[in-house]
Amino acid sequence: MNTPLRAGAAVYNDGAYRWAAEVWDTSGGRPDGADAPDASDVRAAAPADQGTRLLDGLAVTAGAIAAARARDWSAARDRAGRGMAALDGSVPEAVVIAPVCAYLATLQTDPAVIERRRSPPVVVAGDRLARSDLGFEATALAARALATLRGDDIERAIAYASEDVAEETVSSPFVTLVFDYVRDADHRGLIVERLTQHADRRQAKDDDVAGLFDRS
Repeated sequence: MNTPLRAGAAVYNDGAYRWAAEVWDTSGGRPDGADAPDASDVRAAAPADQGTRLLDGLAVTAGAIAAARARDWSAARDRAGRGMAALDGSVPEAVVIAPVCAYLATLQTDPAVIERRRSPPVVVAGDRLARSDLGFEATALAARALATLRGDDIERAIAYASEDVAEETVSSPFVTLVFDYVRDADHRGLIVERLTQHADRRQAKDDDVAGLFDRS
């Protein structure tokens, strides 16, 4: 749970709430649009399930704030209530959640608070994380979530980056560009182009090698 928790928290703390919701939604395994679990269900769950439901609750929380920012007050109130219920029962050890729950309580009754005051950060193990604090695994998770939201086809490039990390490849352009994709909002279009170009070249090289073995 730690990797998706950190990835989502870093994005959330940077104010990218829809993106954070996507990170936690995907990692929590809750079907899109499904209700977050009730607090009573969470308290009765096994520890591993509680971790999943914590991510679900955080996803709904981020969704509530995103709805409020879009001035969808009804959705913001509904999600704030469901987020509080889930987080109240998820018993997080590494996450400072009380300030976030207090903000949700205000959001439920006065969603326009979003225009006066930002949500408190999600603090993990004492750290207020930012995207620049994430290692590769959490960055790759955040990249996949962002690509889903944007419709960017970079899965091959992320897979190649993961291979290069596993093989301890020095100066991998894939690894560098995946970090850039998550951190550099101003140049994402160009970064996607470069990731695609590198992936095409890598695929062609792999195909050539496979062809040599097929002919031998």
